[in-house]
Amino acid sequence: MDKNCVPRRREDVLYRALRDGYTLYDTKSNKVHLLNLSAAYMWTCCDGGSSVAQIASRLHDDFDLGEQQSLGYVEDVIEGFFREELLCENPTCV
Repeated sequence: MDKNCVPRRREDVLYRALRDGYTLYDTKSNKVHLLNLSAAYMWTCCDGGSSVAQIASRLHDDFDLGEQQSLGYVEDVIEGFFREELLCENPTCV
C-alpha cells in the first residue's frame, strides 16, 4: 500500500462505540464489522485529510508502538477497510 494514500471513510457507514468495543455497520451490504480500539482509532483517522503514513505516526505516538510495527498494522487494517469497501474510492490510493 502507498504510504501517501489518503483514505476517506464512506459517509453511509455507521460507526458506534459500545461498552466492549466498536462497530461499523455497512448500510450497503448490511454487514456489521467489529473493531478493537486501535482499528477504531484508525477508522476515525480515515477522514480524507490524513495519509497512511500520518495515521501510522499517530498510532506510534498514541499507542506506543514501534514505527515499522505501526506502519505495517495501519497498512493491514486500511487494506481490510478497502477490501470490505468501507472506504471511498480514491485515485491516490491505487
